[in-house]
Amino acid sequence: MTGDDEGWRRVMNARMRRIDLLCKLLGPLAISIIATTSTRFAIGATLAMNVASVPFEYSCIAKVYKGVAALQHNHTELPPAQTAAAPSVATRFRTLMAAVVPVSSLTDYFKHSAFLPSFSLSLLYFTVLSFSGQFITFLLSTGFTPLHVGIARTGSTVIELSATWAAPRLMNYMGPVRGGIWSLSWQMICLTLGLGMFLRDGFGANARHAWTSVAGLTVCIALSRLGLWGYDLCAQTIVQEEVEDGNRGAFSSIEASFQNLFELLSFATTIAFSRPEQFHWPLVISIAAVYVAGGLYAFFVRHRRGHLFHPPACLKVETEH
Repeated sequence: MTGDDEGWRRVMNARMRRIDLLCKLLGPLAISIIATTSTRFAIGATLAMNVASVPFEYSCIAKVYKGVAALQHNHTELPPAQTAAAPSVATRFRTLMAAVVPVSSLTDYFKHSAFLPSFSLSLLYFTVLSFSGQFITFLLSTGFTPLHVGIARTGSTVIELSATWAAPRLMNYMGPVRGGIWSLSWQMICLTLGLGMFLRDGFGANARHAWTSVAGLTVCIALSRLGLWGYDLCAQTIVQEEVEDGNRGAFSSIEASFQNLFELLSFATTIAFSRPEQFHWPLVISIAAVYVAGGLYAFFVRHRRGHLFHPPACLKVETEH
């Protein structure tokens, strides 16, 4: 849609992410308000909203398809089929397995120059530190009320939305590669502070009653979302700029598969440690995944630029000849 216009591409990515985050806020907020009167009405409203959105979504897809000429180009036509012997059972099986498990696409994904930014982004889905069902359930178990959770979730969404304005400006100032390392660094700093506050009064049975520690963790998680979505937009820009058109579909599919895999693993951590007093284990695992993602991306930045951060002018050593 954006062609070779990098500036417009970044603006488009930010606007699409902004719409996504607004829908994630307004939808649950509307349903929660309806649920205060009747759960049955809330279920019916959810069904009605999903059904009513189908024509609107279809019209938007059709409008984009008709408005972007590149989307209407047909694939390269194959030569006329020639008479050949029927494929054997073994050949059919190999063809089926190649479609189910695209090993060649996986190999191309791992060897691609945009692999590390993409895989680092996927690793960030291995987390319970978001305002989803896992963390909200933990908050409710520690004494938070639905009102407290709603306020925290709204504040987090406001911070996430601010990232959709801050990230494009950050990329315009220092580029997506440097913008990504700064965004990840912010996320790691906030989560480390949150972990320290959470474990300050101990964990296990004591952590369940440490309301202030949980509140501090909640604030740090909300602040970390600025770095999360900032990195998301930076990594998305890198992938869009470096992945070839013919390989983009396969690359994005594998990236989404890893994101879904790590998200499933995050649910597995709360299945394995299901009691509220055990929540420190999913917490530590989630932060470890963020640090692994940060390490992989730092390696990418070091390899791409030759250094991670520009030293301040006062620390630069000038060599005189």
